Amino acid sequence: LLDIDRDWRPDLFFDTGKGLYWSRGEGGPAFGEPQVLPSTQWGDDFLLADYNGDGFPDCIVGKYRENKMAIYLFSPQNGQFLEPFYIPTEKKNLVPEAILARYQDGRVGILARENNGHDLMLVNSDGQTEYLYQDDKENFYRLLPVHFGPDGRRRIFYSGDTLGWLEKQNGQWQKHILYEPSGRYPAVQSFALTDMDGDGKEDLLVALSENKLLLFKQK
Repeated sequence: LLDIDRDWRPDLFFDTGKGLYWSRGEGGPAFGEPQVLPSTQWGDDFLLADYNGDGFPDCIVGKYRENKMAIYLFSPQNGQFLEPFYIPTEKKNLVPEAILARYQDGRVGILARENNGHDLMLVNSDGQTEYLYQDDKENFYRLLPVHFGPDGRRRIFYSGDTLGWLEKQNGQWQKHILYEPSGRYPAVQSFALTDMDGDGKEDLLVALSENKLLLFKQK
């Protein structure tokens, strides 16, 4: 659920297993007729994020078994996603996770992980791919870049076989493990950063595959 067209009514974006669709919210529990994003297929992974900086979420699609990402810009003028343009990628099956960088020359850097979960990359809108972190012993499942902590530094929280964050030290991204679950992969199903106790600091709420919730309070 996301208010894509900014009309104060949540819209529904979903994957049917055959392609990517979205339905415009009509108020209350009602949604409009589903509309397909053209040229999407089974296995495509997507990210809803403001790619062009106009304040509206666009759809970034990692094309399954293809060395490219598709960018569907949302047009507020006609209320539709436009026909896609493509960014070449060095590897197939990349999963877009977040917009990590916006450069002064207008380029955009997309944080992505390889489908096997071991490699994290920065895919720039000009098609250049930069490896951020590689770990054959870690299956990255979800990534969340945020400015976190009293120093306000950029950190990438991750879940997978373990739970933790990556931060840049001396020009290199380093992994810091916060928790090592014993459950099956993905051991950490989901996580969220939220102020649970009202002290003005974001805490880390974690859902594990073994039917447990964990809360890590920020000091």
